[in-house]
Amino acid sequence: MFTEKDFQHIKELPLYRNGKKDLPDNAVVAIGYGLNTYTSQLNGTAILSSNVLFVVLLGVPAASPVDT
Repeated sequence: MFTEKDFQHIKELPLYRNGKKDLPDNAVVAIGYGLNTYTSQLNGTAILSSNVLFVVLLGVPAASPVDT
């Protein structure tokens, strides 16, 4: 479980393959997100937006013959 201290240092975690590769298909991740509401200036409708704040890689699938 993350603590408040962990969240303060989340930007210090390493990037997957130094940020040079996308996560593989079927990777298991935990996603931290924030929700926000605002009113549309167009028609006054209330809008709910979800914003991804971070993604933590928990695991990757085992290599298949196609991957090697």
